[in-house]
Amino acid sequence: MSNYFDQLYICAQSFFTEQELAHFTVPLYLRTLSECIDHELYDRCSLKLIKAELSRLKVPMLDMYHSGQLTFDQLAKVFSKAFQSTMEPLIYQTLKTHGRSTEEIEEISKDFWVVYEDKLKERPNLVVNTNQYVCACLVLK
Repeated sequence: MSNYFDQLYICAQSFFTEQELAHFTVPLYLRTLSECIDHELYDRCSLKLIKAELSRLKVPMLDMYHSGQLTFDQLAKVFSKAFQSTMEPLIYQTLKTHGRSTEEIEEISKDFWVVYEDKLKERPNLVVNTNQYVCACLVLK
């Protein structure tokens, strides 16, 4: 996932002032498997850890790309739109906090996501990466 955040920051550098960029923080922390295991918490909740593992997530859009059902440009658009749906409120909040008008924010946001998609298209190896989609799976009893 860091590839997508790197591109987000690169785009923000083009649209944000230095002060806005300094206050642009993505409130997300991706944990390692060991960070997901909390024996004290499990004991307090009378839970027993049965199994803990990382599992690869199936990403249908990547399968469609690999089978020729989607072009790379279409795939980049899908990933860009998915990221936009989660990160756009953060961009709005950052710009609004620093006094940007609603009209200005809407214009910046529209241009921002066009540039973001273009940045993804410039680096296909960052978008088509079989190792980036995993999740921690815990089985508790």
